[in-house]
Amino acid sequence: TLAALEATVRGPLPPVLESLAARPEDLLARARRLAASLGADLAEAVVSEAAVGGGGAPGVVLPSAAVAVPARLAEPLRHGEPPVMGRVVDGRLLLDLVAVPPERDDDLAEAVRRAAKVQH
Repeated sequence: TLAALEATVRGPLPPVLESLAARPEDLLARARRLAASLGADLAEAVVSEAAVGGGGAPGVVLPSAAVAVPARLAEPLRHGEPPVMGRVVDGRLLLDLVAVPPERDDDLAEAVRRAAKVQH
């Protein structure tokens, strides 16, 4: 039991925790790359704040960055494959990168492109 506990405490961070430990400036750089790949007419990189989910730390916010896209893409993204969840703020859908591993950035960009085509 103690060996398992030690391995858990000393082992590598699970991918979700690695994402949560990302530096805000690194997240903003990723958001800028993603927005540039999607085009200025569709996406913009923005500074954001992410909330710790699941009720684990109510009121705790994490400095983050997001890709802002038109709010009309919320539904097609939510029902796409893979499903993408964001939050609508000031008429824009924010796709916060704090919980998205960097290796999924291309998947996220492709999902946004598909959703934008559905809306045309």
